Amino acid sequence: MAPSRPRRKSQIILAAAACLIMVGYLRETGHIGLNLYSAQSSASSTTSVASVTSAGAPTPRSAGAMGQPAASIVEAHGDPRLVQYVRDAIAGIPGAKPPAQIVVKRLTTRGAYWVPIYKTGVCSYDIRLSDGDPNAAVASGDANGVHYMGTLSGEIDEKVTGVCSVYHFQELVGQEVGKQVRAALEKYESAPDKKT
Repeated sequence: MAPSRPRRKSQIILAAAACLIMVGYLRETGHIGLNLYSAQSSASSTTSVASVTSAGAPTPRSAGAMGQPAASIVEAHGDPRLVQYVRDAIAGIPGAKPPAQIVVKRLTTRGAYWVPIYKTGVCSYDIRLSDGDPNAAVASGDANGVHYMGTLSGEIDEKVTGVCSVYHFQELVGQEVGKQVRAALEKYESAPDKKT
C-alpha cells in the first residue's frame, strides 16, 4: 500500500531539507567549493626596515645559488590556517639574497565572518623578517648576525557578500596578508646593501 499524499509530501520536504543542510555543512567546512560572492579588501600596513652589511662580513650568496626560496616561516603564533595561507602566498618567490626568515608574532581575526550571506572581519598581524636571527633586536651586520631586519604590522579589513564558506573567507584574508609580506620581501630583494 502506498503512503498517503500528505505523508509523502512531508518525506520529500524532509529529504530536501536534509540535502540542503548537508550541502551547507560541506560548503562551510571547505569540502566542496560552492563560493559565489564579491569580495572587498582594504589593508593598512606599517613597514620598518634596517639593512646593514659590515666591511668584515662575508658577501652573502644568493638564495637561488643556495637552492633556497627567498623566505620561509620559521616561527608562527596565531591561527594555523591563516599561517598556512600566508606560507602559500610567499611560496615560490625567487631570491637573490640570503633567504629571509619570517616570524609571525601575531595573526588574529575578529568579526562576523561566520554569517552566511554577509561576512566581515579584521585580521591583525605583526610579522618580523630577517636574514639572520629573526628575534635579534637590531640588524648587526657581523659575520654571524643579521644583515637585514624588517617588521610588518597592520590590519586587513575584508568584506564578502554572497555565498562564501568560512574557510574560503579565511583563505582570502590569508592571501591579503601574504600580499603584504610579498611586498616587504620584494623591497628586501631590491634594496641595495648598506656598508657600515
